[in-house]
Amino acid sequence: MKKIITGLFFRLIKGFEIWVLLSLMLIASVYINYQLIEYELGFFSESAFVNPEDRDYYRFSDLGVSAHDTYWYCFEPVPNESYDRLSIPNTCAPIEPGVFVMVLSLNIIVPSVLMMVFIPVFFGRMFTDRTVKNYISCGLSKGMIYIASVIFACIVDTILYFTGLFAFALVCILAGWMPPIYLPVALSVILAMLLIMFTMSSVCLAALFISYSEHLSLVTGFLMLILIFIPVSADSYFKVNESYGYDFDSQDEYILIVKEKGGNVFSSKLDPTELIIRTYYGDKDLKIYGESSLTPGERASALAVVYADPFIAEYIINSNTLPACLLLRDGFMAIKAASNVFWILFFAYTGITFFKKRELPS
Repeated sequence: MKKIITGLFFRLIKGFEIWVLLSLMLIASVYINYQLIEYELGFFSESAFVNPEDRDYYRFSDLGVSAHDTYWYCFEPVPNESYDRLSIPNTCAPIEPGVFVMVLSLNIIVPSVLMMVFIPVFFGRMFTDRTVKNYISCGLSKGMIYIASVIFACIVDTILYFTGLFAFALVCILAGWMPPIYLPVALSVILAMLLIMFTMSSVCLAALFISYSEHLSLVTGFLMLILIFIPVSADSYFKVNESYGYDFDSQDEYILIVKEKGGNVFSSKLDPTELIIRTYYGDKDLKIYGESSLTPGERASALAVVYADPFIAEYIINSNTLPACLLLRDGFMAIKAASNVFWILFFAYTGITFFKKRELPS
């Protein structure tokens, strides 16, 4: 297998594809990241009527608070000094974690588009120029060839994604923005996005090695891209999330506590079986949300669709409907990682099984 992967690397470096991919990746990523950062932070500052001369003083980097406190400001008690600084009117620091995480999630779009073209072109050529037949004549099994191709595709996925992160870092320097980087959340989001890319590559490779058709692989890839923007489980997600109505009596209790104790006394917890955020005062659940209007069977079936969808994590993180710090701490990201690993292995097994049974194209 090592020889196959090494041969694919030499083939890649000698070819034009990787250089075209990296060039397009850098250009597209710099442009898209700059537009995102300029829109999100610039729009907030302008809508908050902050003077342009003073705008930098309302950013995370100038408040003197930690990234940890900035992420948990709305969800856990933080040191009072940090809470007071993050509560300054018109500051955009509390939204900066959401912007940073959103950019990390959107950074899979460009490399995913490029990979959906790269896979049928690069790996499809292995069939047309008899590379696969040569591997088999050298004693290498079809299973080994397929697994090496999956590993190699995941390596290229990783290279492209981190090229996008490099472009993001350049844009941050150009824009003069130092985002709040809280490593546990940043690394979990990066891992989640890589697993989504690996899943897409696994599906495209399965389509190619089963059908020997570059066109089918290309169409399959772009269907996967559509599912990133419009995940099949979005309706199920909102069905569960919105089935919990507000309890206005509990809201009155929440307001009373804020008046007496301030806002820096509440804790939040995401229940993966409810997909809503529960608010606690000490150990007491304030029950701001009531009971679900769904039956247990309806809720279970909707949750099954959500957790089976390999792309819903990107949708939730990108739309910021649930904060990434709670998604990580309360287990949602771990469940989604396991789901993506399952789909990667499932399509790899399916691809190998059919590839072994089919005759190579003449």
